[in-house]
Amino acid sequence: MQEIKKYFNEGLDADSDPLMVSEGAFVNAENINFGVSETGKTMRLEWAVGNILADAFASLPAGTNETVGCVADESTNRIFFFNWNSNGFHGIYVIYTDNSGLYTILLDSQVTGGLGITRYNQLHSMFVVGNLLYWTNGTNDLYRINVIAGMNLNHPVFQPSILPYSTPIAQNVITVIRKPPVYPVNVSKIDSTTTAFTNSANLVAGESFLFSQRYIYRDGEPSTVGFRSALIPFNANNITNLDGVKIIMPLLERPG
Repeated sequence: MQEIKKYFNEGLDADSDPLMVSEGAFVNAENINFGVSETGKTMRLEWAVGNILADAFASLPAGTNETVGCVADESTNRIFFFNWNSNGFHGIYVIYTDNSGLYTILLDSQVTGGLGITRYNQLHSMFVVGNLLYWTNGTNDLYRINVIAGMNLNHPVFQPSILPYSTPIAQNVITVIRKPPVYPVNVSKIDSTTTAFTNSANLVAGESFLFSQRYIYRDGEPSTVGFRSALIPFNANNITNLDGVKIIMPLLERPG
């Protein structure tokens, strides 16, 4: 029998048409390591060597469970994985490798419209920044969740300083793109002597202004800037009492 050696020195190519996949790439793989192995072998595909006891997964839902996405946060010894379940109980979990503890972050049923976890849609672009976990399935919007907020929902007071999510969780809570303000603010020039604040100097008389607003969400993430207000022009030569600008948020404006 002829022996054929194949070197996968180009890594994963899950995007190209099969006819265009180069000789050194592979189109799909599960539970493998690529690169330099523990035994010093170079440019080889080998099974991933497990170091977590199997009973750490005993709390997963009944049925067939398959990991469809995984990312490690080496700085905190955490492994996040996305679990597909044959009975529809999909979810996101985390393993703390220092004590083999497995915790539920979010379940598909806790999010209106689900987490975008399917058996065959590839999850990719997963990374962790602090306690924020990002991913996409190539079909829906980019996702982002606060893992501690999710853990506090499923494991109360896991870290009390972080406010837990409340269910049902709307899709716009877990997506990267956040809603900007819909309406412009209402603005007008005023005489500060008619308010509780009096200006010692008129700093707006010779200036023109436009105002807009944006939201800062719970994890410090800003939305895009909303629509601009009407123009606040400089004062006419014969007007000296208008020395302030009053800004009012529209009553119909709601974040979320």
